[in-house]
This record gives sequence, C-alpha cells and structure tokens, in this order.
Amino acid sequence: MRAALPAPKPKAPVAAAEVAPRAVREPIRDSAPADDGERLVTILRSGVEVENRQLAVGDIVRVGADLAGQLLRSGAAELAREKANG
Repeated sequence: MRAALPAPKPKAPVAAAEVAPRAVREPIRDSAPADDGERLVTILRSGVEVENRQLAVGDIVRVGADLAGQLLRSGAAELAREKANG
C-alpha cells in the first residue's frame, strides 16, 4: 500500500495589477446652429471620420448638406434636433 501524498501548499495570493483609469471621451456637441448649406447630424456608428475628426456614436456635428446626405443614406447619421444641448 502506498503512502498518501501530502496536501499541496497554498499559493500566495497574486495581487492584481492596478490599471490606471482611462479618461472618458466626452461626446462632441457642436453648439452653434447650422448655417445655410449645413446640417446638424447625430452620428449613429463609431468610426466615421468627418473633417479630420474621428467620431463616435452620439456625437452631434455640423456638416455640409452634401456630406450630411451621404451620411444619412449610408446609415451613419440622422438629422439632429436644431438645439444640440437638449
């Protein structure tokens, strides 16, 4: 008959590496009303780049009427209310 194996020694707890919190990105809110030839749109999907700005869901930006039409047709944006702050 064999002797019983000794119980394994408990391992020291491993401390979780502390990760620095990331800054939360504030949504873009163009506050000025759209001028003639411009439209105020709300972005519906991330990854849209407009005028060298990377946009995310919920951003409200002023864009030219032609670009607004392209964004609306592709499903990337919808027309926003004229007052972006509420």
